Order: sequence, then structure tokens, then C-alpha cells
Amino acid sequence: RFIYSNLTGGTVDDYHAGKAVAADISGEDPAGSPISMYDIKGNYKIVYIYSTGCSLCTPITEELIKLHKSCKRSGMDGIEFVAINIGHNRDEWVKYTVGNNMEWHNIHAGEGADKIHEKYYMEILPSIYLLDNNNRVIKRNIDISDLKKTLKI
Repeated sequence: RFIYSNLTGGTVDDYHAGKAVAADISGEDPAGSPISMYDIKGNYKIVYIYSTGCSLCTPITEELIKLHKSCKRSGMDGIEFVAINIGHNRDEWVKYTVGNNMEWHNIHAGEGADKIHEKYYMEILPSIYLLDNNNRVIKRNIDISDLKKTLKI
């Protein structure tokens, strides 16, 4: 039986049954303060893993910004957006988050960025994961339309 040791600590069956717990990711926020994904509380977490230098990430970032604003306008509390940058240039990342008005939880993984690929078995950038309030994986590598459908947005 294949073990998803890093992402879930369980088996493939656990993953498909919604029992897989996402690994914590920590780093710095744009102000330089420590931040951990597990410290962010909400009924759901939309975890967006990207890099500022990724050309495929830019349109997804724009779509997520629109979705985030729509959720806030609609009063949809309990959905937390967490953007995790795995690029190595911190100054470029800060400029990117400010320039794009990414008004959600932003984490720069810094030195831990290389391990995120292992922890999350990422196939491509960007990657979006939907987690429940206990950090269990509801969906991985989800696209925006499926995300909206799943959350009934």
C-alpha cells in the first residue's frame, strides 16, 4: 500500500476518504513576522501554492483575487485564503503581493520552499488545495471552477 507519508501521514484510502491532513507550512508574512498555515483558522482554507516568476500563476492569482473579493463582499465568513510563495526572492514576492492587492494570508516559504514539492506532491505550479477546519485535504490540485462548485460560491 502506497503511503502519502509527507502530505497525509496515511494511506491512499485515507486521502480519498478525506482523512488526509495537509502538512503545515510556515514562513514569513510580508512584514517579516513568522506565520504558520496551521495558525490560520477557518471553516475552509484555500491554499494557493505559487511562485512570482511563474507565468502560469499570474492568471490564477488574478482569478483568486476576484474570488476573494467576491467572498468578502458576499459576507462569506469562514473561508480563508492562504497564498504560499515558493520563489526564493523575498523582495520580489513582497512587491508582487502589494502590487496585486493580495489581501489574504501570504506566506513566503523561504528556505523551506524546496521541501513543499515533497510535502504536497505537487505536479505543477500553481497548485490549489482545499482544506477543512482540521487541515484535512478535501481536494488537491483543484481548479477555480471546481473550487467555486465545491464551496457553492
